[in-house]
Amino acid sequence: MVTMDEVTNMALLKNSSGVISILDESLFTGEKKAYKIFCTADPGFVSIAAVDPVKNRFAGFEGFHFDKLLNEEQLAKKISELTQQSSILKKVDFRNVTVLFGGNRFTFIPSALFKEDDAKDFFYFNQPRIENEAIHHDRMRGYDAVNVFGVPGSLHAAFSKLFEKFSVHHHLSAVMEGARMVPSKQSASPLFIHIHSSMMDIVVLNERKLVFANSFSFASADDVIYFVMMVCEQLALNPEKTDVILSGEIETDSFFARQLIKFLPHLSFAERTRSASFTYGFDNIPGHFYHGAFSHVLCEL
Repeated sequence: MVTMDEVTNMALLKNSSGVISILDESLFTGEKKAYKIFCTADPGFVSIAAVDPVKNRFAGFEGFHFDKLLNEEQLAKKISELTQQSSILKKVDFRNVTVLFGGNRFTFIPSALFKEDDAKDFFYFNQPRIENEAIHHDRMRGYDAVNVFGVPGSLHAAFSKLFEKFSVHHHLSAVMEGARMVPSKQSASPLFIHIHSSMMDIVVLNERKLVFANSFSFASADDVIYFVMMVCEQLALNPEKTDVILSGEIETDSFFARQLIKFLPHLSFAERTRSASFTYGFDNIPGHFYHGAFSHVLCEL
């Protein structure tokens, strides 16, 4: 996790309850604006970001880390409490809302074959059917593909109580869109690893075309190394020569990062998306932190 101090004129804090808060003073002073709200929800973390739609600039961010992974019922309860906890939701005028959900219930369909009316059929052809699930999709034009994914009904309902209307995207879609914006430094097929809660996303591109994308559950650095090596073997990539770009709340000098570098010597840390600008308080957060939450904006372009 991040360790940071308060900075002048900003509310930047990771307190004992696991909260990160960056609130630019422009959110509460001067001419009123209708900000766009970007929410992220997964079992270990929820966040709220306020983006100025005219400048495409992040003006506020609140991240709420949990001390353990939550089940759907517990996460839905945390979501319902956001209006009491979030200064952004309590004090900032906003017009549009979009929510980014995690989870490994997704499937990719070539754009040429996808029909919106058949989204559920496509999804349940590849995923077991469960009750109380909302089916959504992301059109990923840069990849000529559609990500069809499921959202637990209880989580969808929790956000419906907060917001009258909101759009929905999948976490892996945001990570993939972010990966497409990163130029390769050495190898033709860069490998991207994104860590969030107990999940890791792996994306492999070749000439910015999708070669591989999947999500895996993990419990240790050994698990991450195992899945990366498995993907490298499957795709005939040499892990000692492949560019690996890591994002997520992993300290650069942590044991976790050092273990990965032993097996992946060309590992580097992701930079924050350049498709939006950020108020100066964000400089106090490492660029590879909250990569999915910040790449969320790419799903709305």
